[in-house]
Amino acid sequence: MIKNTHFYWLIVAIYSTIHSKIIMEHLELTVPSYPLFLFFSTVCFVFSKYINSAAVPAKINALLWLIQSLVLLINIQSVFIYWNSLYLVIFLLIEVVRFMVDGRIITLKQQIEYYEDEMKQYNELFQSIRSERHDFLKHISAVHFMLEKEGSSNAKTYLDELVEGYEETNLSIKGENGAVASILHRVHKQAILGDIELKYDFDVPLSTLPMKEKDIVSLVGNLLFNSLEATQEWGQKHKKKPSITIRLSKRSGLYLLTCKNDCLPIPATILDSMFKKFGQSTKTGKERGYGTKIIQTIVNKYHGYLDYTYKEESFTVKLKIPVIKNSKVD
Repeated sequence: MIKNTHFYWLIVAIYSTIHSKIIMEHLELTVPSYPLFLFFSTVCFVFSKYINSAAVPAKINALLWLIQSLVLLINIQSVFIYWNSLYLVIFLLIEVVRFMVDGRIITLKQQIEYYEDEMKQYNELFQSIRSERHDFLKHISAVHFMLEKEGSSNAKTYLDELVEGYEETNLSIKGENGAVASILHRVHKQAILGDIELKYDFDVPLSTLPMKEKDIVSLVGNLLFNSLEATQEWGQKHKKKPSITIRLSKRSGLYLLTCKNDCLPIPATILDSMFKKFGQSTKTGKERGYGTKIIQTIVNKYHGYLDYTYKEESFTVKLKIPVIKNSKVD
């Protein structure tokens, strides 16, 4: 990979300057090299802000630079203006190929990261279920002993605690596909660790939403993780146990998804554009404020409707998604 992107763009500017200088000389146009280099340097600087050129493997880059260098050497020897122009076009086309390869590599890396995270969540859920299954017979033996030696009262108390623990896992996986169940289970575990009251109230499983599974995970994940952060801050300030409630129902051709959580006061400037712009967040740090915009993007993708309200330190997001799934959605 290109380790120094500034060096890469400098080489592009130099090659572009030489190609252009050759064409202008054959057209008998007198233009000093310095202004040309300054022009192409400025163009490359602007492009460097929007194009990542650091993902292409070093071997591919070396091959592309070798081809471009050969093209440049041939162009220097050429005396025909049409060939000079063609060599410049070839140079630019090679750059286009480099950017296409670069973009594809970045996309594949993002997909790999997504699937690795998804696999991690699967493993966490699997380990939790496996652990409960492993201990099940031990619990049955304990209840049997209590019924024989200690009476039904202690056995009932023990069973109530045992059922409560199993219900926690069951709420996360009931009727859900693997990835969706994993994200719900992961959020539930974090809520327990953060002493947050989390309620899943689903009339129908989240997995039935007319979306691709990865979009459901992204939508629900961003909703819940944003809520977790907000409620933790609220709980730390008020020294109380915060709560999150997420509901899903199906009414009149629409899925109605609502997420409500305790939340500290939000400045009006942030509240007004929270689901419209990247970077709008009540939290500090570089990677803040992206979750809300991602939620809005997914809702728009499936022709849904989003509304949100903040009242008396309670924040509520309401989503309406049409029941009919659009097969043309990418």
